[in-house]
Amino acid sequence: MFSGQNVLNVPIKYASGHFDSAASITGFSLGLATNPFMSPVLIRYLSFRHARKHFPRTLLTVSGVALGVAVVIAIQAVNYSILESFRKMVDSISGRANLEVTAGAAGVPEELWERLEKLPHVQYVTPILQQTLRIPQLGNETILLMGIDFTGDEKFRDYTFSKEGARVDDPLAFLNDPDAILISERLSKRYYVKEGDTLSVLAADARRSLRVRGLLREEGPAKAFGGSLAVMDIYASQAFWGRDGKFDRFDLIVEEKPNIQSVKTEIRQALGNDFTVDLPRARGENATKLLTSFQVGLSVGGFVALLVGLFLIYNTMQIAVAQRQKEIGIARALGARRRDMIFLFIGESLTLGILGSAIGVGVGLWLARGLLATVSGAVSMHFLKVNPDEVYVTPAILGLGFLAGVASAVIAALGPARRAASVTPVEGIRVESRARHFRPTFFTINARISYGLAALALVLRWIAPDRQSLYWGYGAQLAMIFAFAFLAPTLLVSVGRLLRPVVHRLSGPAERLAFDQIQRQVSRSAVTIAAIMIGFGMVVEIANYIGSLKHTVQRWVAQSIPADIFVTSGTKLAYRQNTPIRETLADDLLQWPEVEAVDRVRTIDVRVGDTDVPLIANIPEVYLTHVQRDFILGTKAEALARMNKDLVAVVADNFLRRFHKKLGDTVPIQTPRGIVSFEIIGAIEDYTSDRGLVAISRNQFIAHFDDRLVDSFDVYVRDKSKIESVRQRILNKYSAELTLFALTNQEMKTEIFRIIDETYKVIRVLEIIAVLVSLLGIVNTLLASILERTRELGVLRAIGATRRQIGRMVIAEGAYLTLGGMFLGFLLGVGLTEVIFSVILPQSTGWYLTLSIPWLRISVVASIGLVLSMFAAYYPARQAARLNLVRAIEYE
Repeated sequence: MFSGQNVLNVPIKYASGHFDSAASITGFSLGLATNPFMSPVLIRYLSFRHARKHFPRTLLTVSGVALGVAVVIAIQAVNYSILESFRKMVDSISGRANLEVTAGAAGVPEELWERLEKLPHVQYVTPILQQTLRIPQLGNETILLMGIDFTGDEKFRDYTFSKEGARVDDPLAFLNDPDAILISERLSKRYYVKEGDTLSVLAADARRSLRVRGLLREEGPAKAFGGSLAVMDIYASQAFWGRDGKFDRFDLIVEEKPNIQSVKTEIRQALGNDFTVDLPRARGENATKLLTSFQVGLSVGGFVALLVGLFLIYNTMQIAVAQRQKEIGIARALGARRRDMIFLFIGESLTLGILGSAIGVGVGLWLARGLLATVSGAVSMHFLKVNPDEVYVTPAILGLGFLAGVASAVIAALGPARRAASVTPVEGIRVESRARHFRPTFFTINARISYGLAALALVLRWIAPDRQSLYWGYGAQLAMIFAFAFLAPTLLVSVGRLLRPVVHRLSGPAERLAFDQIQRQVSRSAVTIAAIMIGFGMVVEIANYIGSLKHTVQRWVAQSIPADIFVTSGTKLAYRQNTPIRETLADDLLQWPEVEAVDRVRTIDVRVGDTDVPLIANIPEVYLTHVQRDFILGTKAEALARMNKDLVAVVADNFLRRFHKKLGDTVPIQTPRGIVSFEIIGAIEDYTSDRGLVAISRNQFIAHFDDRLVDSFDVYVRDKSKIESVRQRILNKYSAELTLFALTNQEMKTEIFRIIDETYKVIRVLEIIAVLVSLLGIVNTLLASILERTRELGVLRAIGATRRQIGRMVIAEGAYLTLGGMFLGFLLGVGLTEVIFSVILPQSTGWYLTLSIPWLRISVVASIGLVLSMFAAYYPARQAARLNLVRAIEYE
C-alpha cells in the first residue's frame, strides 16, 4: 500500500513521539518488509522511544511492580525464616537423637528414665530441660537455657569449646556448682561476656547469679536459638526452674531396624497413652500447623499489594495504547499484523515486569530484615518461642515473587494489547478517531463480568464455613475485589452523572473541568480508582478487624479480669514470656490487712489432639466470686461446687467450635501422670488464645501436674482507694529479689491493647505499601492525562487560564480520583470485613467478634490519603502549568 519512502517528505509528529526524518520511516518500513515477526523494528520505533520520552511514568510503573514483588518476597521470606529457624533449633538441639518422649508442657517424670533404658531397641536415653530466660545485664536478651546430663549427653550432642574459652578443668566441680553455665561464643562476643563473669538472672524463687565457666564454639547445639544459648547441669536446672522430679523430655537413640516407625510404635505401646513418642522433626511439623492461619493471612496481604501493582501496569499499558494510536495505525498500514501489536505490548509489559520484579527481589530481602523482628516477636508472644537471627530464603521464594510480578505484568497487558491489535490503519491515522470513549452501563461486558464474579464470591462465601481450609474464604474475598474492580467504570459514570450538577454548582471552573475530564476518560480513571479502592479497602478491612477486636476485648477484659493488681515476674503479662515463681508470695500478701484475696494463676500449654492449647489453673472460689461475666453454657454455681473436687473444666467458647465439643464431653489432657480426662461443665467467652482455653482448679492442677509455680498473683484490695499504695508496697518489698511487675487493672488493659497493636504492626506496613502503590497510580494517570490534553491545556492558557488554575485543575483531578476510590474502597472494605468475621476468623480462631467500625481512624486515614494524593498530584500539576503555550497549541 505504501512504498518505503516518506511520500510527504516532512517530519511526522504525533502524540507520544515522532519519526524525525524520511530516513526513519524508510528504515521502519524496510524493517517491516524484511523481518517476518517485526518485533525488533516495532520495539525500536514504538517501544524504546516511548519509554525514553515518558521515563517518569515508566519509572512509576516499575516502582509499583517492585513494591508489590518486594512485599510478596518479604512476607514469604519472613514466614520461611521463622519456621526454618525453629527447625534448625530442633535439629541442633536434638543432635543424634532419633526419638523423643514428651508429656506436654508440664514435663515428664524423672522416674521414667530407668523405665526407658530397659525398653528393647533403646540404646541411649538422656533428659532435657529447656526454657527461655531473660537476662537484664544483656539488654534483657532472651536466651535458651538448656539443662543436660553432662555424663551421658555426649552420645547425643557435640559441645566444642572456643579457643578464647578455657575447657572446664574440673568437670566434677562444674557439676557440683548449681550456678555454673556454659554460653555460646556468639553470645559472649555480642555482649562482651568472658569466662568468670557472673550474670544476674531471675529464677523461680529469687535472683540468682550464674557464673560463666566456659564458652562454646558456634557448632551443633550452640547455633540454636540464634546463638543465644546457655547450658547448665540438668539437676541444677531442675532446682533453678523449680521443676523438682521433672524434665521437659527424654531424648532417645534407638535402633532403626526394621524401621524407625515400627520402633516408635513399639515404644509407644510399651509406655501407653500417657506419653507422646515422636521424631524430633515432628516439632517442626507441629509448628508449621500452628502458624498456618497467621502466615496465610500475612501472605494474602502481601499479594494484595501486588494486585494493586497489577492495576498500575494495566493503566500504564492502556495509556500507552491510547497515546500511540497513530503509530499503531502507521505500523499497521506498513504491514504490521495484529499479532505483532499483541506481542509488542505484551513484550513491553513483560519488560516492565521483569525490571520491577528484579528490583523487587532486592527490596524484598531488605524489607524482610526489617519485618523479621516484628513478626517473630508476635509469633513468640502468641504461638511458639523463636529467635531467628537471619533471613532464610530459597530459590522457590525468590522465584515465586519474581514470577508473580512477571505474571501480573503479562496478565495486565492482555486487555490493552488486544485493544492495540484492533486498531485499523485508517482508524489509527485519523486524529478524530482517537476521540472515541468507553461509556459503560450496567449491561456492558465489564458489568456482566462483575456480576459473575459477585455471584462466585457469594457461592464461595456460602460454602466456605463447611470447608476446613482458609483458602475458600480468601477466594471469596479475591472474587469480591475483582467484582468491584470490573464494576468501577459503570459506577464512575453513574455516580458522576448524579454528582455533576452539585460539583458544577459548588466548585470553580478549574475543579469543574477536572471533574468532567474524569468522566471523559472513564476507562483510565476507573483503573486508577480501582487501585485506590483496593488499597483503601484493605485499610478499612484491617481497621474494622483491629477496631472490633479491641472493642470486643475491652468488653471482655472489663467482665473477665476483675483483679485490682496483677503481679508477674519477668514480663508484664503472664503467658509464655514471663518467669514463673513460687507461691509463697501469695501467703505473704494475704497477711496484709489491705489485701482481701490473692488468686494464684498458672498458665501452660497442653496437648489436645494434635494442638497445643493454653491451660489455665486458678482458685475458683477467688476468681468466680469476683468475676462479673456469666457463663455461655453451664453455671458459676456448678463450677464453684465441682471444680475443686471433680475432674471438670470450663473451656472457652472458641475451644468448643475448634474441637467440635459440647457440654458434657471430656477433654483428654496429657499430664506427667498420664492422660487425664476432664468433663466440660461450662463455657465462657474468652480471647486469651485463638486455639481456645481450658480452665481447671489449682488443686486439680497441682494433683496431676506436680507443679506449684505461679505465673500471676491476682490481688484483690479491700479499699479501692488504696490500690496504688498496695502496688508500691509490693514493688518496694520484693523487687530487690524478684524482677516484679505490678500492674493495676487499668494498666493491664493498656498493656493488652499495646500487645494487640504490636501483633498487627506488620499488617500496618502492608496497608501503607498498598496505599503507596495506589498513589503511584494517581501520578501515572495524571501525567498521561496532561500529555494527552496538551493541546487542550494550551488552548485554555490562550483564552486566559492562569498557570495556577491549570495546576489547581490537575490537583483537583487527583483529589476526585482519590475520593472516588475511597468511596468504593469503603464499600469493598465492609464486604471484606463480613467475610473475615463470618468465615475466616471462625475457621482460624473460633472467634466471633462484634463489629465496631472505627470511624475516627478511617476518617483520619482517608484525610491523610486525600492530602497525600494532592501532594502526589503536585508534580503532574507543575508539569501542566509549565507547558509552553505556543508548543502546546501546535501539539498533535
